[in-house]
Amino acid sequence: MTKEETISRWVAQARQGDKVAMNKLAEGMRSPLQEHVNRLTLDVDLTQEIVQDSLVKMVEQLHTLQRDDQFWPWLSKIALNGMRRHYRDNGKHKTRSLDEARMEQTSSPDHDVVADAIADELRQIVLLAMRQLKPDQRTVLVLRCYEQLTFPQVADRVGTSEFRARALFIQAKKALGKRLAKGGYGKSSLLGALVIFGKMTATSEASLVQVSISTATVEAGLLPGLVVALGNKVAVLTVATVAAASTLGGALLLSDDSADPHPPMAYAQQSTGTADGDLQHLYYYPPGSSNGVQLQIRSDRPGEAGLPIWLQNDHANYARQGDTVLICNAHLWHRDGSVMRLPTDGAALSAFLDRIEGRSGGSRPVRRDPRGLLVMDQGPRGRQVIPNYDVIDESFFSGRWPSRLDVIDRRDAAHRRGWTFFSVEGNLGTETITGVGRIPLVQAKVANFAPWMRLHIGRRLVIEETGSTARLKTSAGQVLKRYRRGTFFHGLMRPWEGLHTIDTVRRDAAQDKIPFVTEYESDDSMATVRLSTSAAEIVYRIHMDRDLIDEIRFLLPDGSEGGMDFSYPEHLHEPGNNGRDSSPASRRSRGGDLAPAWLISLVAGTLGE
Repeated sequence: MTKEETISRWVAQARQGDKVAMNKLAEGMRSPLQEHVNRLTLDVDLTQEIVQDSLVKMVEQLHTLQRDDQFWPWLSKIALNGMRRHYRDNGKHKTRSLDEARMEQTSSPDHDVVADAIADELRQIVLLAMRQLKPDQRTVLVLRCYEQLTFPQVADRVGTSEFRARALFIQAKKALGKRLAKGGYGKSSLLGALVIFGKMTATSEASLVQVSISTATVEAGLLPGLVVALGNKVAVLTVATVAAASTLGGALLLSDDSADPHPPMAYAQQSTGTADGDLQHLYYYPPGSSNGVQLQIRSDRPGEAGLPIWLQNDHANYARQGDTVLICNAHLWHRDGSVMRLPTDGAALSAFLDRIEGRSGGSRPVRRDPRGLLVMDQGPRGRQVIPNYDVIDESFFSGRWPSRLDVIDRRDAAHRRGWTFFSVEGNLGTETITGVGRIPLVQAKVANFAPWMRLHIGRRLVIEETGSTARLKTSAGQVLKRYRRGTFFHGLMRPWEGLHTIDTVRRDAAQDKIPFVTEYESDDSMATVRLSTSAAEIVYRIHMDRDLIDEIRFLLPDGSEGGMDFSYPEHLHEPGNNGRDSSPASRRSRGGDLAPAWLISLVAGTLGE
């Protein structure tokens, strides 16, 4: 008879009033309960107190146990509640830590052999790192790693949601990794440190031998089925993630440019009804103050759970249709004409968009965390937020797909490359407008292909974005005014921020309190956004699949017109540039003013005033 079978027999007999079985049960559970509580408290004296109280409550309350096979979860909950009561009533009063007591109360005869094999420095670092975790973080870590519980089981044991359990586990891993790093050990040492801690806290030779933690165990994912496991490797986002898709997820097929580019977008639009309770929207804001947003949409409908139906990360945009994944040029947009909303949208922006769209107020905005932020919006089921979150620790936003799926790349050459040049030609009344620039099409390309732009307005003005500052100059080069970096991309396409150009343009207009009207062509290939002010009317024509501006037209109250036509060449050959793909020389940013609605000011002749 196995140990588990023996304990199960004792439980059944004790529930029938057998006092001998009850005594055997109490004595038999002392060692495993002590090991479990030791790992939660890292305090020998407190562990003894909690174990003794828990065993007393076990004897008194065993008749309340509903199922014999739930005995250990039931007993461990009693111990966990005892620990929580202690911290609530006494705070984290320090008695003898495990290290100070040298495991004298809980060591097995063979434990010293293991301890001797572990460098004393590493042992001290591991114990210190574990001790500095918050109790709830350490509890989830222990349940996941040493009891091998699933996240739903962990959530049930600690009395929280599965989402919160995963969040606590991720936070615990990050905190533990940082502590190890301070001691000179890299992220790769996390798994070894957990194994060492498990062996140091084992109370018997049998439990010591059983300490084993796989990489799958320490992979949190975020929701069931969200992580696509790839062997035993933990995924890290790199610039080559999409390029490696041919080896990571089925056959990578490069479609010719004549293939219909619209099915991915049509599919995505039909899958994003804001009132649909079956959809979950996950918004990830990478660390940094302006690193854009990534989006994942999952469905709880039968047959859909487990894989995203839409994913846009820092490398590409993906639409899944059954067993086929389409890599798309464009970010997600809504066919019903509504503007893409984000959980971090401020109250003023949301209120203006609500008035434009005839909607009522939505959820309270989430404050963006420069250390990273993850928000899961479940519509009527509410919203959950994880601040201080870095997705690089996980793989569920990496764009890796199971090998059974076909991955078809429908992107054009520029979007496969991840960045593009652009050129501008047009006029403002009798003045010509010419310009050149470059934009990254995905966030992963920003570091090496930062956005820049130079526009010449006749012979009087030069508008310049250098990558570190924005300037308004005379044609002779005299700086008239400096603006904050990015000022002159306001109102233009910024795909690296994670939104479709049609939403970037409209959200910028809303931020400037400028009303707008949106119209789509019958085949959804192009859209028109019309901005109206007393000073001028600006009309954008946007290519929906390419996710880029095609043209901008100006109309002044006196009837005069103008505009800018955009093209996206493979190479630039500017005078003085010798064909090099480099941005204009930049200076250190000195801050400067913002110029909201600068296009309106340009057309009205007030830019720089």
